[in-house]
Amino acid sequence: MAAGAAHMLSVEDPRTSLRSRGQTGIRIGAQGINKVIQHPQITAGSEVKDQKGALRSEIAFKLTSNRDQERMVAGDITYSEQIQTANEIKLDSGSTADSMEMERFTMWQRFAGLGTPNIQDSVEFAKRVPGFLEFAQDDQLILIKLGFFEVWLIHVSRSILAEEYVSRGAVTFAGGAYVTREQLEFVFDIDFTSSMFNFFSSFNGLSLNDTEIGLFCAVALLSNAFSERTTLFDARTVEQCQARLVEALKLQVIRNHPSDQQLFSQIIAKLPELRQLGNRHADHLQWFRTRWERLSHLQPSFAEIFDIPLTQA
Repeated sequence: MAAGAAHMLSVEDPRTSLRSRGQTGIRIGAQGINKVIQHPQITAGSEVKDQKGALRSEIAFKLTSNRDQERMVAGDITYSEQIQTANEIKLDSGSTADSMEMERFTMWQRFAGLGTPNIQDSVEFAKRVPGFLEFAQDDQLILIKLGFFEVWLIHVSRSILAEEYVSRGAVTFAGGAYVTREQLEFVFDIDFTSSMFNFFSSFNGLSLNDTEIGLFCAVALLSNAFSERTTLFDARTVEQCQARLVEALKLQVIRNHPSDQQLFSQIIAKLPELRQLGNRHADHLQWFRTRWERLSHLQPSFAEIFDIPLTQA
């Protein structure tokens, strides 16, 4: 590589890059997340150059994985058209505490099923963060497991249905299904759900482009190197990688939003908010985890990433 070239970090969204190259996506399940990370076909796409001492980064982070949603982002179909095809997941009321608890289990498993495809996307995205595959194997697994929910929150924030279309709002998934705010309050609790929707609203208010969102996702993923929930084998290497990504994000924001001098600080301030949401989600998972024998329809990849035992068929 020629000296003096522009310094470039490149991370492609796997949902588009794998398909465009004709490669077969790798599924998590029987292989396990560890097997997926070790697959030899996938490597972190990074190109390093230097121009005027500036670190510049382009991360393609498209927010959709199926064809209809890709058309929506491209402007071929409208937001309202997506809503018309959305299929609400109904929640029946129960009359006893036991039946309500069973409905909570059922609703959570359906919610988990809708989010499971995002696990593969997050794994592939992580593998394209420059330097990620150089981390210790166990550190890669820890970062993906701890960071999945936080990266998912960022990912889904731009597909929230507004209150004018669904009472009090809803979270949408690929294929048009959505889960209402009331249903999330039933599965988790009112306060946690309110905090999630507050994050969605405030994050969308930052008006970031896809490159900035991709960089922020990478930064958020690596921020779990400093989580009180675990200890990494080589936290220093992860910290150095995250510092480069933070600098890349900063330069992107300065270049794209020169008149907003507070925007970068506002973006970074979202990290502790995400961490808190991740910790609270982990607390909720513990409730389900201790009742794992009642979970009968949980997909293996979801159970694996959140360390939930599976009932034997």
